[in-house]
Amino acid sequence: MDRTLHSSSMKLVEVNNDMLFTQNLEYDNNKALELLLHLASTDDGWTFVTIRNGVKVLKRFLRAGSFVNAKDSTKGEKHVCIKSFGEIDAPPDIVFQMFVDKRKVKEYNEHIVSMKDCKEFPKSTNIMTGVTTWTKFTWSSTPSYGPFKPRDFFSVVHFRKLPNGSYLILNRPAYHSSDNKIISTSKDKYLRATILLAGNIITPIGKNRSKLTMIAHVNPGGGGDTKTGAFFANKLCAAAPPTFIRKLEAAAMKSLSTSSSTTAIVPVS
Repeated sequence: MDRTLHSSSMKLVEVNNDMLFTQNLEYDNNKALELLLHLASTDDGWTFVTIRNGVKVLKRFLRAGSFVNAKDSTKGEKHVCIKSFGEIDAPPDIVFQMFVDKRKVKEYNEHIVSMKDCKEFPKSTNIMTGVTTWTKFTWSSTPSYGPFKPRDFFSVVHFRKLPNGSYLILNRPAYHSSDNKIISTSKDKYLRATILLAGNIITPIGKNRSKLTMIAHVNPGGGGDTKTGAFFANKLCAAAPPTFIRKLEAAAMKSLSTSSSTTAIVPVS
């Protein structure tokens, strides 16, 4: 009887936590976007890392935002935040589709093995501003690297399409039970990592080119969450963006070529 009562109590706590997280969804998305746009637009606090393949990479240490819980926030302070940006020879609509179409992600991102949408919220357009927004909770997993277990992430993914043709993609931690079914069948297979804040800002350059600005602040979990592990993880994170952006460009150009040879490109609405 006590076990049943405890289970019921835990379920009630979970339901209440889910309700609170969902109620604060728009507010926390706005706070995360505010931080993301600030980091993308300022040079203050950033240290130069490299310029390679036309991609500039900067780094800084960063205190997590108010949308990150206390436990993840404390752990995140030792992990470097990376900012990178470069131009892509494809229009924003095509570049954006490379991120939102799960079938295309593996064409340029070998670090993602699986992606599943756990909960989706309706798309809406603000009549006054013309900004279209939508949000989902997404679970994703990585491959294993050497002796290390594969990681999994559970994130809020928030999208915005702006009237000027730009797109914003925000990632932040999801503290919600909608990934329970996945966890119950795979909790021993993966080690949970946390995207403290990440984002992709895609802006048009002329008619058929884009500028991509990426922000990534990630706790890889496990050994990567120690001081020594964070040191090596930080070095790897700083080296990765130039290769990632050029692979993304190649995949986007391939998609553009395919679209042009079959039908007109339909902008995302």
